[in-house]
Amino acid sequence: MAVSKLLIIKGVAIFMGCYYWFCRLRLGYTLSSALLQPVTIAVFVGLITGDMSNAMKIGAGLQLVYLGVTSTPGGNVPSDPALAGCIAIPLGVAAGMNPETAIALAIPFGVIGVFVDQAGAELSNSYERLQSLVFCASMTPILKKLYSTDEELSEALKRHLVFQTKTY
Repeated sequence: MAVSKLLIIKGVAIFMGCYYWFCRLRLGYTLSSALLQPVTIAVFVGLITGDMSNAMKIGAGLQLVYLGVTSTPGGNVPSDPALAGCIAIPLGVAAGMNPETAIALAIPFGVIGVFVDQAGAELSNSYERLQSLVFCASMTPILKKLYSTDEELSEALKRHLVFQTKTY
């Protein structure tokens, strides 16, 4: 019995990780916005775990906490309701937590989600590298005319990706 419960928990964890990844792909603003809401996450958790009542209680309470949070393009949100829901709702249902405890568990995960997202965006950003990409993209039509084979074009594009800029 304990082994099957452990397999179910692992299966839910894998599903929620894939669900969060799929939702963050932003395949459409309306679809992504709907899937990232805690109430929607609660429906999927309830269907998987078979405890729709408790999942919806936690999801609805969490939705009230994040009611005013909108993820507009280019904006920064104070917390990540999707990560909070993807972690706290399955944990709350699996552990039999009351909704208040699960919601209290969700808030730190939401804040951590924003920090991780912003850190990833900042750490992967390089002003010089971005200039190199733009320079290479602007040179691509000319390079396609100059080089006839794919190998020559590939080498030329690699050379132009190393475009160096100095700020002084």
